[in-house]
This record gives sequence, C-alpha cells and structure tokens, in this order.
Amino acid sequence: MSEFGNKKADYLTRLATNTDQRFTNAVLCVRHHPAGKPQNLQFVRSLAVPTKIRSSVGRRISGRAGKIASTLLERSIAQQIRRSYAPDIIHVQDGGFAGEKAQLIQYFNTPVVTTFHGGDINLAPFSSTRIRRLKQVFAFSSMCHFVSDFLLNKGRQLGCPENKGTAIHLGTQIREWKPRTHDAATVTYGCIANMVSSKGHHDLLVAFAKFHEKHPNSKLILAGDGPLRHRIDWLIESLHIQHAVQCTGSVGSTEILQLLNSKIDVLVHPACKADDGSEEALGLVLCESSERGIPAIASAIGGIPEVIKHQVNGLLIDERNPTQLAEALTRMHSSHELRTQMGTAARDIAIRSFNSAKQLECFAELYLNIHQNQLKQTA
Repeated sequence: MSEFGNKKADYLTRLATNTDQRFTNAVLCVRHHPAGKPQNLQFVRSLAVPTKIRSSVGRRISGRAGKIASTLLERSIAQQIRRSYAPDIIHVQDGGFAGEKAQLIQYFNTPVVTTFHGGDINLAPFSSTRIRRLKQVFAFSSMCHFVSDFLLNKGRQLGCPENKGTAIHLGTQIREWKPRTHDAATVTYGCIANMVSSKGHHDLLVAFAKFHEKHPNSKLILAGDGPLRHRIDWLIESLHIQHAVQCTGSVGSTEILQLLNSKIDVLVHPACKADDGSEEALGLVLCESSERGIPAIASAIGGIPEVIKHQVNGLLIDERNPTQLAEALTRMHSSHELRTQMGTAARDIAIRSFNSAKQLECFAELYLNIHQNQLKQTA
C-alpha cells in the first residue's frame, strides 16, 4: 500500500492508466483517507483474476465445471480484497475486462471507475455481445475514463452518458533533459512499434527508400517485432536499403529510453486504420518521445493529433501516403533548426499535457469527487 504523492507516483499512474501490459486485468483499490485530502488517498494494487491460476484451473477442470470453478475462485479473491482493503473505489483497468467480469466487479458493491484504452471501444460495434457488455459497463460505472478526447467521443457515440465520461491523457515520467547536439549531416529516423499492418511499416519503408536516394547519409531504426517481421525484412532487401535500416527486434522500456536518449533524431509513426476500422487511441510512444524532446512525423488519425501539433512539435501526414511521408522526411532532414525548434516544443507539450505527476493528480481529484458524492448519497 502506498500513499499518493510518494516516489511511486509514476508506477501508480502506469497502473491507473494501464500503460504497462502486466496490469491488463488489474483492479486499483482506492481507500479514502479520513483527512479527505487528495494527497492522502491510498492505493492498493491487486489482481482480480490471476491469469496463471485461472489457466491452471482451466487445464485441470474443463468445460462447464471448469468455468464454475474459475468463477468461484474469482469470487473468493474478490472477498479477500474486500476484507483486506475495504476499498472505497474500484478502478478497473480495461473496459473489455470490466464487461467480461461485470458480475464479479459489481460484487464489491462500491463505486467503479473503468478505463478504456481503445480495443475495448474500437471492436465493440462489430459484436452484439461487446455492445451489450459495453452498455452494462457504462451503466454500473460511476465514471468512465478514456485515454484521449478521440476515444471519449467514440464512447459517447456508443452510449456513454455525458456525465459519466472523462478524458485523462496517458502520462509519462518527466526526467532531466538537455537538448542533444545533432550531426546536421546525418539524421536518424526511428519507428518504435509492433510490426503489424496498422503501424504503417510498409509505407514508411517505401517512403524512406525514395527519400534515401537523395539523402544517402540518413538512417532508419525499426524497433519492435511482430507477425510482419519477415515480410518487412524482405521489403528492406527488395528496396536495397538494408545498409541504412536497422531492425532491433523486440524492445523493452529500458531499450526504448536508450534509443530516444541517444539514437533517434526524429520519431516516425505512420499509423493507419486497421482492417476492422479501429484507430490509434493516442500513441504512448509519441508522449515518450516528446518528453525526450524529439520531434515526430505521424499520421493524423485517431488521438494522435492530441499529442502531435502540426508544424509545432512535428508534422502530421495523411495515412497510407508514402509520397507525403517522403516529403515530411525531406523537410525534417533539410533544417537542423526546425528539428531543434520542434523538439523543444515537444518537450514543453509533454511537461504541460502528458506529465505522469499531473495525470495522477487528475485521478486523485476524480477519486475524491466520486467518494464525496457517495458520502452525500448515503448521508
């Protein structure tokens, strides 16, 4: 158990906003401090459904019996959480999980905050079951938190009441920073993303190959892995740019920070709408690169324009447009002053709008308002 405002602020924000995939099925138990001050709200991390235990039950007991055993186990864990922590608020980290485990979550009989990250909203229109669960979550949640204004608007279109929806952007830790000295003649572009079709690697490589013909000193780093890795490797060889492109493979948070600190001059994020019509909710890597003072080239879809302001801290382009992307690469390459100016602006925007400490303050205020409203209703 940790008090709000201590050294674990960034960890708690990552938990509250689910920026760490380990917390997909986590619930954040919030206990109100008698003093009633936001900085004294207490947080408890607990897993409502431990994946390993649940899968183990499923292997030993299959079919309907296994489902019943898993449900009883979940109910037992919920009872332990309720007895041990007596939470005033339950914050569920994923809208899809909240819909799937609606009965279990309501068992706590306490106000619920549900966070929506994108997939839980984007895929809902294609399934009557998801729509039904989504409306159920909207009904039992005291507040629905969306990670971007774009996602909030989609949630409202799907039935989230006006008085129950709020947008709190994902945050990143603000570290010490000083502008890097760049080699004006060599610009290294970087793309940090899973190698899936919606991240636009194909368009990036086609654009970079065209751009590289006139700027042979430029470099491109592709950080990440995924089902399209072999296809991307083949395309790099086909375009004869293997000498200028580095594929790092899978990277963790430490490796990403190292790339942003010392390798990448301009982040490129040419995301596009997925085959199912879903769009990027925000783009956490854009927040992280902005915090490091790195300008970006990104597609103007989904919640990305909430992070990247065109010609302020980066350049926005149309999705699936290699020609426009090549022009943006050229523009960034042509002016060291432009890159420096946009990088400084990116850092300022990150501090102002994507600061994890400020995000945690927003959550503390949200929790406190919900708790005070609950007290008024029970008075």
